[in-house]
Amino acid sequence: LLILDAHGSRDDEHALQQLFGNSIDVLMLPAHSSTILQPCDLGVFNVFKHVFTTNLSLEGQDDAATKRVRILTVAMLALEDSMSRLNQKRGFSMAGI
Repeated sequence: LLILDAHGSRDDEHALQQLFGNSIDVLMLPAHSSTILQPCDLGVFNVFKHVFTTNLSLEGQDDAATKRVRILTVAMLALEDSMSRLNQKRGFSMAGI
């Protein structure tokens, strides 16, 4: 199952035929419903954003290399926290799926 938003670019007949030909079902979400329906937005992405912004503090005097390392370190922590099975299940539950 491939879940897509309803953006006009998703109407590519060739791409849809390839998906169907490979036994991939496509579900188009209604327009303007992604914040309500998309499990990743409600579970994983929401947790990632929270953990990332809560743990990231960039010091003005740090050089660019230090800031990059700090951003990547915090992003890896946030990714690990957000991708848990619990957060994935929570996203689907919150979306009513």
